[in-house]
Amino acid sequence: MLLLYGLPKLDLGATLAHEMMHAWMKIEGYEGLSLNIAEGICEVIAHKWLEWQSFTGDENIKGTSEKAQFLRNLKEFLKDGIEKNHSEAYGHGFREAKWAVERYGLRCTLDHISRTGKLPE
Repeated sequence: MLLLYGLPKLDLGATLAHEMMHAWMKIEGYEGLSLNIAEGICEVIAHKWLEWQSFTGDENIKGTSEKAQFLRNLKEFLKDGIEKNHSEAYGHGFREAKWAVERYGLRCTLDHISRTGKLPE
């Protein structure tokens, strides 16, 4: 894994969430997954990590409300990039995995992937 120096913390966090999901799946024995499923579920985790970030009244933000608004805008920009990605593995894979997670929940989706190597339908 290579992370670029100077990435905004939000971008770095989403990238780390994605890569840590790959590591977790390897440790847990998720093997032989298609690229769409592996990258799709990792993109779901990156997207969820971004959703969990909050900047309203956050004591960690030094400075002005303009900075908080900038971070909210960056968060939405990064989420939008995941949602609208045109690649088969990252974009289409994300949309299929997101649908499964929204319908069945993350735990059930991961259990199904572990058992079958596929997303639930």
